Amino acid sequence: MSPESEDDTDNARKQSQLVFLMPEKEISRNETPILCHLTHPQSEKPAMFMFSNDDRKLYEVLSFKEKYSSWIIDKTVQKDGCIFLTTPIDPLFLVIPYLIKANLSGKFMTLDQILADTDYPDCQRLCTACSCDQLKNISESKGDDDLKAYRFNADLAKSWLKTKIVKLAMKLKEKKQHVTSGAQSSIFIKSKSESAHKDDYIRYAFGIVSEYLPQSLSNEVREYLGIPEVNETTAKEPPTK
Repeated sequence: MSPESEDDTDNARKQSQLVFLMPEKEISRNETPILCHLTHPQSEKPAMFMFSNDDRKLYEVLSFKEKYSSWIIDKTVQKDGCIFLTTPIDPLFLVIPYLIKANLSGKFMTLDQILADTDYPDCQRLCTACSCDQLKNISESKGDDDLKAYRFNADLAKSWLKTKIVKLAMKLKEKKQHVTSGAQSSIFIKSKSESAHKDDYIRYAFGIVSEYLPQSLSNEVREYLGIPEVNETTAKEPPTK
């Protein structure tokens, strides 16, 4: 390759840099995190996730971009002003849809069999991200440590999700988050009123967690928690000024 070609390649590489915010511990010269697409547990559409180099930690990758934006990195201008944010996510949320589908057979299956997906081969990394102890929260198991087989258990899953939702609700209350309108629009708004009831926080926390659940399971959890179904078109409030 000629020096001119090398320069062109180097310039093109610099022009295609992306900006990520991620835990510093996940970045090192010898351990590079793995970016991949997996099926989103609620929408079943492709979504970006990041595994730690050893596959033991999973992060959701969210992007944010203003209409007119760019980045200046070193001496180059990156036309794509998008910023990617990585947030930790419990890998069980991504395993649940596969367990539910596998449960249609009524058989116990090994985790690598449950997660077999030719469209998203990287989902096999979830076998490392999920420990046996974690899987006991949402499934029955049989076999020894060398060969474990699992089967989805809805009652266990609902109990585990209830614990998650209650903990989140307590944290929202502690932070005095505004919980009387949609989660997506007001999650960072501090409550100006002390009138929010415990049930409001539970309902709000459920709304956040349900964004990572298949619709069928979300409905079951809502009924399990005794949360009434709300018509979103009539429940919306005017934006906070």
